[in-house]
Amino acid sequence: MNNNFDLIKSAVSLLDLIGEDVALKKSGRIYKGACPFHDDNTPSFAVYEQDNRFHCFGCGETGDAVDYVMKSRSYPSHLEAMQELAQRYNLQLQDVDTESIKRKNAKKKEEKDEFIGYYRRRAEAARYLESRGFTDGELNSKTFALGYDDQENALVIPFMNAYGEVVGRVHRYLEEDAQPKYKNSAESEVFQKNEMLFGFDKARKEVAQQDDALYLVEGYFDCMAMYQMGVGKTAAYASAHITDGQAHLIKRHIKSDVKIYLIPDNDDSGWKSVRKNLRTLRKQVKNRVSVVTLPDGIKDANDLLLSDYELKDAQIESFEKYLLREDLENCLEIEDEYDVAFDWAKKTPNAMIRGDMAEYLAERWDKPIATVNDFMKGQVKLNHASKLKTGTEAYINLVERTQDKTPKIKTGLKPIDMMTSGMMKKEVCFIQGKSGSGKTTMLLNWIYHAIMHEGRNVLFSTLEMPAESIIGQLIQRHNSETKGKMEQRADEGSFDEGVAELLDTIDKRMRMVDEDSQSVEDIEHFTNEANVNAFDEPADIIFIDYFQYLKMNEGANSYERTSETARAMKGLAKRLNVLVVVLTQVNRMSGGGGSGKTTKESSKDTSSIEDTSDYLLGIYRPASDPNLTEDEKQAIQHEMYCQVLKNRFGAEADVKLWFDGMTKKIEDGKGRF
Repeated sequence: MNNNFDLIKSAVSLLDLIGEDVALKKSGRIYKGACPFHDDNTPSFAVYEQDNRFHCFGCGETGDAVDYVMKSRSYPSHLEAMQELAQRYNLQLQDVDTESIKRKNAKKKEEKDEFIGYYRRRAEAARYLESRGFTDGELNSKTFALGYDDQENALVIPFMNAYGEVVGRVHRYLEEDAQPKYKNSAESEVFQKNEMLFGFDKARKEVAQQDDALYLVEGYFDCMAMYQMGVGKTAAYASAHITDGQAHLIKRHIKSDVKIYLIPDNDDSGWKSVRKNLRTLRKQVKNRVSVVTLPDGIKDANDLLLSDYELKDAQIESFEKYLLREDLENCLEIEDEYDVAFDWAKKTPNAMIRGDMAEYLAERWDKPIATVNDFMKGQVKLNHASKLKTGTEAYINLVERTQDKTPKIKTGLKPIDMMTSGMMKKEVCFIQGKSGSGKTTMLLNWIYHAIMHEGRNVLFSTLEMPAESIIGQLIQRHNSETKGKMEQRADEGSFDEGVAELLDTIDKRMRMVDEDSQSVEDIEHFTNEANVNAFDEPADIIFIDYFQYLKMNEGANSYERTSETARAMKGLAKRLNVLVVVLTQVNRMSGGGGSGKTTKESSKDTSSIEDTSDYLLGIYRPASDPNLTEDEKQAIQHEMYCQVLKNRFGAEADVKLWFDGMTKKIEDGKGRF
């Protein structure tokens, strides 16, 4: 179901949709108009075009295209709204049918009717809340619609979806020795606890109203306690760990510029869950996340309510600094702490956060703040252990390398993969060719194989092509379709299952940076950012398109600049434990377009590419020769050759490939000619 929300969000312009019903006028970065959901004498209804979201500052209604259609059409659930949008925009929804909608609506009515009986006995619930430190138990029991089950002597906590509909419930048994203390109602078509956040129906409206922060706590009573303390922008994940479904709920309903504060329980279990919870959040949301550490002796937000402390007495810090502190506590020696801090500096592109880390480290290590600041910028190292290796140590590394059964990285083209025996992390591969040789298409086919067939995490740093052009060519490759067909699909805003599958994998496995004038240091920062914020595991491959456009040392001559940058690729591969693949243009003076062979000496401006690389591949296509007639070009249009010019661990030879310029496919040449 989550994929359907993403599909609609990417295909439907909320601004155009609402513009059919409401007269909107641009005001800065938003569009304003009279709210369609209440009598609005002053324009209090805002549409955020960039985020595809709306919010009314008068009545509090907020949401996306599905929410708008559901509310404006008076549909009983978002499923009917999704069906209307799918039909209108020719979208193929997954796992949705009319009978399912009817069953879900009937189930929600059943849950609501059954809960009303518990809610009538809420006076007992109010008395229990007062025993937990809530000064007005009656008010809070109404706010969260708590009920009471007299037969089982249990508080009944309703679980509401994001729209405030009762879809499930939780019994909290009140006997002191009750085991278990909590029991959820059975999961159903409308109630999947791991995809819901307790209190989120109220929190999302308050967040939209104030647009500043969302607080996440562990337990039901923690959420209620935050409301008692005046912090209504709170939801509970009601477990030790935040799930992917809960993170997606936040992604869908909370704008990306809203700060998220994670408040773990202040005990061993809570601390151990933080890293996993942060990783789950960062995979889904782009929001900044900070971690709140409660004062000593205060276990959770409910304890905070009962104490003399306030939320402002807690320690709040960026998640990077929090995890840095945690990692340092696991170090045995000071040199290990230096390495850990240096790694976190590389993973933290925000200079101000690195400055906060430096202040903490300077105090911890009793070092001058200026020295630690330089260290966190990567300019100095602090008393690292010796890097000198003995022959025995090197042999141990060789044995480990030989015995390492980790799957090698393949291009997806069998003749090349057989010759290289697959490539490894910490290695560098340069792919060279003239303009028109098809080297960029070769790179995109390799990326496609890496993410779709090998499950690799990839950073693509492109200094020439915009991200939308990359996606367009990958769609062509995936669907075996022409550029015209792909552009028609994009113009219509339509997605089939194939495109949805590709985009889901790209979102999980790939990040692109299409900024010009990137340096090697920039690419390292981008990769570290992706490792922390996007990928479930660190990146496996960095692809760079292309070498000559990289930002280099302006203080050196041309040969020195390119040689220095070529050598920097090797350092990048080793530091990040990745395979680095770089496209490079060859000398233009040899002519012939992309039809001619290249040599080890062909690399433009520098021989250091050949010296630095573990693998050097040359790409050429005979059909790109400008001197050929159209008939001659047609006869050899599918021929492509890859020269294995340098292969550190194997043979060198020319490999014949099959090239289809219409669909951007490159495949093994065997049997295709």
